[in-house]
Amino acid sequence: MKRTHWLSYAYLRFCSKPSVERVIFRAIARQKARRFVEIGMGEVRRGPRMLAVANRFHPIEALCYTGIDLFDTRTEYQAPLSLKSAHRTLRPLAGKVHLVPGEPYAALSHCANRLVHSDVILINSSLDDERMKPAWFYFPRMLHRNTQVFLVDGEGEDIQLTPMDHETIQQRASSSPTLLRTAA
Repeated sequence: MKRTHWLSYAYLRFCSKPSVERVIFRAIARQKARRFVEIGMGEVRRGPRMLAVANRFHPIEALCYTGIDLFDTRTEYQAPLSLKSAHRTLRPLAGKVHLVPGEPYAALSHCANRLVHSDVILINSSLDDERMKPAWFYFPRMLHRNTQVFLVDGEGEDIQLTPMDHETIQQRASSSPTLLRTAA
């Protein structure tokens, strides 16, 4: 399939709004990322834009996107998002699209081994610590030396990004309660 036009690519990297997302797009371009994981997908706006930047360096067939979200079971305080509409939006933009419904821990327990060597991981900080705490156990296996991990706080124009280093992730993973530990 056709690659992202250079003008669209330049817009995303240098002019797109919200401006803090440019950090993600530049990280994708810098490492020529192909494998993406987004935990808590929000409005399904960022995923297509990340894939458009990656498409500048790789054909669509080489891109892999995994989205973990509650989808149809979101609370009334969250914007509605059906699994079907998310898949319909993302499927034409990547060779492999895996949308996994559920809480982060349960979803990662089923798919973390498929997510090894992820290049960019985004974690929506609206997921409270209690919901994310057991999920950190799975993160070290998803990382490689150059994996970029970002905590995303907020929606729309008011988002903030916090990069996470691998050492912090290892610490959270080692202090993460797992089902085996809590069952004992």
